Amino acid sequence: MSGARRFVRAWVAWSFVLVPGLWAASSLTPTNWAVGSALGALSLGALTAPAHVRPPWRERLRLPLAAAALAVLVVVAVVLQNQVEALLASL
Repeated sequence: MSGARRFVRAWVAWSFVLVPGLWAASSLTPTNWAVGSALGALSLGALTAPAHVRPPWRERLRLPLAAAALAVLVVVAVVLQNQVEALLASL
């Protein structure tokens, strides 16, 4: 099995295991799942990166990983903005 397929399978497994974990913590929302899944992809990308040789499939991961990092930042910013607005409205 190629490295790219192992990466995708590990990411899908991470995303599926994340659902019961979030459910057990009573924080299963689409936002939390998306952030956790993106962080999983970023973590897997960092953990599977070879130190001395860069396989060709890793070059194709730059854009999706950058998009995942940007998506996490946007989701976190929106959630924080909503929480700040709710806090200010309650004052």
